[in-house]
Amino acid sequence: MPTKRWDVSQPIPVYFDDNVADYERQMVHQAHQMIQASTCIRFQTNAVKPVGSHIYYAKIPSPSFCGLSYIGKVSPLNPVYLSFMCQDPVGVAVHETMHALGMNHEHLRNDRDDYIDVQWSNINPQFYDYFAIADSSKFTPYGISYDYGSIMHYNAFTAAIDSSKPTMLPKQNRAVNQPLWGSVKG
Repeated sequence: MPTKRWDVSQPIPVYFDDNVADYERQMVHQAHQMIQASTCIRFQTNAVKPVGSHIYYAKIPSPSFCGLSYIGKVSPLNPVYLSFMCQDPVGVAVHETMHALGMNHEHLRNDRDDYIDVQWSNINPQFYDYFAIADSSKFTPYGISYDYGSIMHYNAFTAAIDSSKPTMLPKQNRAVNQPLWGSVKG
């Protein structure tokens, strides 16, 4: 059973580092609105750093970096690092916030081989861990169907040696499912 859970019966406290500009905070708020629209999760932004567990957003301004977060609740603060320099900064904020809430990548589910074929021969070996199936004692799909369009799914060309060839292929309905990968439509 997964550990490091948040208590979703009350809003999750949020705090921003001083280096996150107002317009960047608005992007994170848009991400929160997207999550709130589809879940029972609520967020509460705090002007003063909360004493207990909270999600802490900080900016790392680097064009080679999009975002980073631990998976699940980390006490006392859950850092979510964002660059705000990628193609879809709101989508990145949703993705990294979902990690902080406990969600792992869709393509790392323990049943993923029923849905996708990983093209190991086209993956740069230093990125093999991007495709390692998650420990089923820590992560469960809760009986939910595989979601090719999940925002938690990497795109089909992640870590490719030959960027014209995919590193993952859907086993079913490739023409429909593959274009969804890595999108905000999930």
